[in-house]
Amino acid sequence: MAARYPLAAALTQREHMQEAAKLRLMEARAAMAQAEAELSAATSAWSALASSRAALLNQANKPSRTRASSRTGGELARDGAYAARLGLELAELAIRVQHARRALADHARSLRLAELHLTDAYAQRELVERHHARFQQAASRARERARELETEELQQRTGRR
Repeated sequence: MAARYPLAAALTQREHMQEAAKLRLMEARAAMAQAEAELSAATSAWSALASSRAALLNQANKPSRTRASSRTGGELARDGAYAARLGLELAELAIRVQHARRALADHARSLRLAELHLTDAYAQRELVERHHARFQQAASRARERARELETEELQQRTGRR
């Protein structure tokens, strides 16, 4: 009796599905790690720049004790321009940190989706295996029933003679 259920083809298809899901999961994990590294780099750059700007502003805001140690107007202007430039760079870094956080959230969703695809692939394979097992059980019961009917028929023929 030829098998009506193409098990090999279905299992091969499910194996390909599993492999693709595993590959997507590995890619998602790599992208997530890269996004985490980018966020960490952006956050540390922002922190370093913020602390250097704060130090510059604190130095400029300290009152001088003596007139001789006070800074000239040119020095103050230069420090003010530098502080303003640091402020602009700080704002750019803050935007970069925001983008990195969004990218990390997107990659976290992608990772979760890849995990769900892998779980689905495993479930699909298990479903095929269970369906095939039920198919085999039904075929086995049909063969057993055919033997029983054959035996009954043989007994009826021999009993009549």
